Amino acid sequence: MFELIKDNFLFPQIFFELARETRAGRSAPPLYALNIADLLRHTRLPDGDRLADCFTAINQIFQTVCNDPEAALFGFDQYGHVFIHETTHESIRRVWEQLFAMSQPAASRPAPLGMTLPHVGPSEDIAGHAPTYPRAGNPSL
Repeated sequence: MFELIKDNFLFPQIFFELARETRAGRSAPPLYALNIADLLRHTRLPDGDRLADCFTAINQIFQTVCNDPEAALFGFDQYGHVFIHETTHESIRRVWEQLFAMSQPAASRPAPLGMTLPHVGPSEDIAGHAPTYPRAGNPSL
């Protein structure tokens, strides 16, 4: 699903907001509630109409992926909450974590299969060297 929404500026923001918070634990109910006011604040959308348009578009993409025009990725209540199933929450969270891991420099990523990669760096401590710059009155530098 992410592949279908990633080129739109707002859709990925809204999509990843659905997995912003971590769940309270295994004892939490299977439906995960998010406050719509928090979603508006986090995405900096000016009003709920734009958010509703994004939810509608994301849900239509979900229906296309599922090949089910009645499928619903999330639900709403009259108290200003959007609900997603815990499995959906965890799936979106994993996509976000994978994208985050891929954006990290290779040196800071964990090595595959528990391998220990050798440290590659300068052969001497360069932090103690003071830079030399040409200065007025010192033409030899």
